[in-house]
Amino acid sequence: MPHNIDFETGVLTAFAECVQREAKPLAFSSPLAPDFAKHFLEKAKNTVEAFDVSLYVEESIVDTDFSKREDLQGLTVFILYKYDDDLKAYLDFKAQVEQVGTGKSL
Repeated sequence: MPHNIDFETGVLTAFAECVQREAKPLAFSSPLAPDFAKHFLEKAKNTVEAFDVSLYVEESIVDTDFSKREDLQGLTVFILYKYDDDLKAYLDFKAQVEQVGTGKSL
């Protein structure tokens, strides 16, 4: 499905406001084709920075019951966050999930 830059900007704007107002610690963009994500990245950063929110480019989303990696393989997701600790919590969680997936103990 081709991406619409105006639609995706609207989605990020709504999610950036939620994160800014601390209604949620993290927000995830729609899964984006890598070429579109690369093209959209600068506009996305400018959009979320207007809300004093940061953007992390996730090219390998964590595999959970809510986001199956095989469904999102090869796609990019922008993660919006206000506090570095919230992004760190996501990245730590992802590392734990991946460690369990390899059969290694936590």
